[in-house]
This record gives sequence, C-alpha cells and structure tokens, in this order.
Amino acid sequence: MEWLHKLYTENLFDPDAFTQEWSTYVAKGKSGRYGVCFSWDVANIVGLTMADIQNGTAGWAPLPMLKADTVNLTPNTGSLTSGFDRGRGAVVTVNAKNPALICAWLDQMYDPIQSPQNNWGTYGEDDGFDIFVMGTNDKGEPMLQHADLGDHSPVEVREAEMVDGPLAVLDSYYGVYVTCPDDALYRLNWIKDIYTPDMHTKYVFPNVLMSSDDTKEISNLLADIDKCIETARANAIMNGFTDADWDKLQSDLQAYKLDQLLAIFQKYVDASSDAALTAK
Repeated sequence: MEWLHKLYTENLFDPDAFTQEWSTYVAKGKSGRYGVCFSWDVANIVGLTMADIQNGTAGWAPLPMLKADTVNLTPNTGSLTSGFDRGRGAVVTVNAKNPALICAWLDQMYDPIQSPQNNWGTYGEDDGFDIFVMGTNDKGEPMLQHADLGDHSPVEVREAEMVDGPLAVLDSYYGVYVTCPDDALYRLNWIKDIYTPDMHTKYVFPNVLMSSDDTKEISNLLADIDKCIETARANAIMNGFTDADWDKLQSDLQAYKLDQLLAIFQKYVDASSDAALTAK
C-alpha cells in the first residue's frame, strides 16, 4: 500500500481508477495514456490486434510478479483444481409444464458442436461479427474454426454472441470439433512461462457446493466486508496507510463479522478434506 501510495503521489497512478466507467478506461488506453493496465485481453484496452501482441512488436509485455519479501502467486481455485464452473448449470423448476422436453433441450447444449458456440459465439449470421466459420477437421467432418476478427476484440465479440449457460468444452474437442483461439494460446503460454514459476501454493480453496443458507449468508457478509476493504484500499493509495489505519481496518472487519465468514468457509474446507480422505 505504501508503494502504491508513492506511485499516486508521483502522478503515476490514474486518479480516476476508483470511479471511472469501463468505456472511459478503454478510451484512455486507446489514446496511449497507460504504461501499465489490467485486463483479460490487453489488445482490447490499447487498441491492438492479436498479431501485434503475439509477434512482440506492440511494445507491450505481461508484467511479471513484483519482487517483495515473499513472492508467491496464488492461482485461481477453478483453474488449478478443475475446469468446472457451477455458474454454467441450469435448473428446471416445479413450474415446468414439460420437464422432459426442457431436459431434452438442455441435453443438446452439451453437443460437441453446440457447446463451443455457447462458450464463444456462433457462425453464419452474416453480420460481420461472427467468431466462428464452419470448416472441416482432418477427417472432413464439421469443425468450428475461430475467425480472423481483425480489429475486433475477441472478448467483445464473444460477449456479443455467446449463449453461456450449460456447456462442456473438453480438451479432446480441440482439433476435432473446434479450434483453440489464438488469444487463449498466447495467454496460456504467458501463464506457463511467466507466472507458473512463482506459483508455490500447494493448496487452494476447494470447489465446494454450499447450502443455500450459507450461500446467502456469505453474500450478505461480503457485501459489507468487500466494501470495507475496497474503501480502505482506495484511501490507502490516495492518502497513505499507517499502523493506526491497519488497526482500524481489522476492527472494522471484525465488526462486519469476518470471523463468521471465515468459519463458514472453514466448515467446507474441513468437509472437503474429510471427503478426500474417505475417497482414498
């Protein structure tokens, strides 16, 4: 926090970073005002193509882990332990008049040709914005091929077209039912070459299924806890951070029932560990 505050006092930190809309953030990037920026796809921010990023002529490179007393990058839970995302599921409620028909329709979402379209987008709409063209694989069978998007950001095309919801894209699908997008490939290489060497954590929070009561309680607690942390972080960057500020933050977090939040998470950590031991 002290280091970030130093950047702020030297006018190296965008003073609008805490309040600006996404469109403003992107507009500043495309006008060349950033030296460091954060995004899923840097080409989307600074107005470059994937080819510019891949061939190294763009003048941008991934920021490696900053050196400190401890250098350890904690990986995201889902990306380390599995490729499952519970947000991709579907629920058929008691109000369904024909649940069998709905389930049959949902089953089609897992078809190897349909799932990639749910995840990325579609083809053949003739609107100049398709993320796929339909081609063939080595056996002459239908295969979705990622299109050349030119100046379009892959993220923006994807968000404009994808269905989301239930889907499954397995490793075995690549080269058979769908190509792997170029922007994903260079990001995977960055992770492997630049960030994985600093991932020393052997354990992350497991992908657990919580009860509806605990899920609701966590949502309620985080509403206050997240706001408390974000406010303290912004204040520290702009105004500095003392030991007294740290003590007040700890006191505020306890008032917002941080211990209760951690206890809920711990309950599921313990249950997951017990299940793993039972499985062995």
